[in-house]
Amino acid sequence: MSWLSITSLLTLLALASAWDNDYDGFLKKECPPNDSIYEVQSIHDNHHEDRVWDWRCQPSGYEFESCSWSGDVNQYDGPLNFECSNGVITGVESTNSNHDEDRVWSFKCCTKPNICYSECSISAAANEYDGPLSFRVDPGYFLTGADSVHSNHDEDRVWHFHTCKIVPC
Repeated sequence: MSWLSITSLLTLLALASAWDNDYDGFLKKECPPNDSIYEVQSIHDNHHEDRVWDWRCQPSGYEFESCSWSGDVNQYDGPLNFECSNGVITGVESTNSNHDEDRVWSFKCCTKPNICYSECSISAAANEYDGPLSFRVDPGYFLTGADSVHSNHDEDRVWHFHTCKIVPC
């Protein structure tokens, strides 16, 4: 086996191990205490009609005092519109349905007293149907919410992400 083949194989194995779920599998990602999600990568597979996901965490600079899970925020094939309440996203959970070829999502939000949102925005689409997804929170901002719309034709979702600065209030 050539050096190039070995390097390519090792790269593929490293990428495969970076995913937080398998196609059609359960997904749960929780950041360590006081970290928050700052980057999201995903690849769609037409055979599985599903995505593998990589939700990445980094230190937030805050000591969160309260965290909670949202519970399911969408139904299969339905729209997803979610925003933490003066908190940041620190975890995600998702269950796949092969029948619906879709996922239901819940989010973990963490906060502390007397913080408010400032300079919030919603991203442009982070992906096209069936295409790769890539989103990174700008420095000084936090991931605070997400919107997505499912297409039964493509059996995929297009995602937009909400970001805000956190300020004392």
